[in-house]
Amino acid sequence: MAEAMFVPQNVRFMSQKMSGYSRNRFRVMPLGARSASAGTTTNFALPENALIDTSSIRVHANVITTGADHNGTTVYAKLPQSSVSLVQRLNVSINGVSIMNSGVSEYNTLCAVLRNAGGANKDRDSSYDRAVAHGAIDGVTDADENVSVIIDFPAGCLSQNSTRFWPTQALGSLNIECQWADNSVLVAKMDGQAVGAGNLSADAKTAAANVTYQVSDLYITVDTISLPNYDEMLRQRLSQESSLSIAMKSYYTFAKDGVASNADTMVFSVASSSIDRIIGTHRNSSYRTTGMRGWALEDQLGDAFVGNYFRFLSLDSQTTRAGTLAVQYQINNTPFPTYKANVVESLADCCYTVDKSHQNDKGMICSSLASFHRGLYAAPLLLTHPTNVVMQAGFDSRGVASQGQWEVTGMTMPTASANTGELATASSFLVVECTEQILFSLGREVIHVH
Repeated sequence: MAEAMFVPQNVRFMSQKMSGYSRNRFRVMPLGARSASAGTTTNFALPENALIDTSSIRVHANVITTGADHNGTTVYAKLPQSSVSLVQRLNVSINGVSIMNSGVSEYNTLCAVLRNAGGANKDRDSSYDRAVAHGAIDGVTDADENVSVIIDFPAGCLSQNSTRFWPTQALGSLNIECQWADNSVLVAKMDGQAVGAGNLSADAKTAAANVTYQVSDLYITVDTISLPNYDEMLRQRLSQESSLSIAMKSYYTFAKDGVASNADTMVFSVASSSIDRIIGTHRNSSYRTTGMRGWALEDQLGDAFVGNYFRFLSLDSQTTRAGTLAVQYQINNTPFPTYKANVVESLADCCYTVDKSHQNDKGMICSSLASFHRGLYAAPLLLTHPTNVVMQAGFDSRGVASQGQWEVTGMTMPTASANTGELATASSFLVVECTEQILFSLGREVIHVH
């Protein structure tokens, strides 16, 4: 057998040309009002008969917050970290068939968990996110906010897919529905006191319960491209094959409130052809309360503050090292890992499970164990083969009664405090990341395959 010859890329010659290529950008107005507030829904219908660049889809908006006053004490309403925190639910549908969000109760929490679990790095955090996506809480300015932001969708089918360019002439009508988050995502800042510097006074707490926000001038921008003979080639391919597929990331979330003991087991069940990753975390049960104070992260090189809604806690007995906390997953009575892991291992896995395990890889957001304990906690488990391609390579749970568990022991429950507003119980939040498919054929027939 003759040996295959390898030619290094840096000595290869390439002379290729793509002829007839064109690109343009469109502004898409919402189907209805261009303004929104907490709990309302905004719908967008993307261009049909086009080749859409899904990575270019962005929501543009102006956001105004409104604080409150009680007995002469003023409280300002601060936006949470990241503009996507304002999106409570995101639904993407094709021809009325939902291909995203059927199992996600809080899209904003999902994005925050993925971000903490290695899904972002400090380069992006300190540049793009802060410039256009309100990537950090303004914890020092004594004023409400009036800002223009761009909202990206970092989790799900629009950004995590095997085919970036979607042919709506074959798929059909592509719709995006955003439900705006409750006012509890806002951070209350008392006049003259930095976020995280101390507790709110009694009058400030009364005022903080009335903070609100308003979104206006809403629209989406999307890029479309044109390739020579693309429609003809696509129809020819679809005439030869029964369908074509697009692989995409899909998520399921599970929540459990009222956790009060030092040990807990969260049960979940997902039927998917590829379960890729599982991430567990905790919050104080007060996270749904409107007008809560913000918190300062310790020894954190990036964002200095975190809002109560997105403050994820380890509940470990220590705050600067590994304590009594131990976590272990089980799927069909098989433990993952084979032992109970401590909090330091969970912190290391935030890079490992997203394949950032090499010396020159981009890092993550968390920069200290103290900030991980007190605001950025995530316990991830990898079940798929790491690859830079969106493909089905994880745990196949179809056709069997797959039962999963997240077992946590050694927790230290929070203490109820009238000063901070915290409750004596915790809320567990679990993310199951899967890779699924949509199949499309001639006649704009789309099937979502789990």
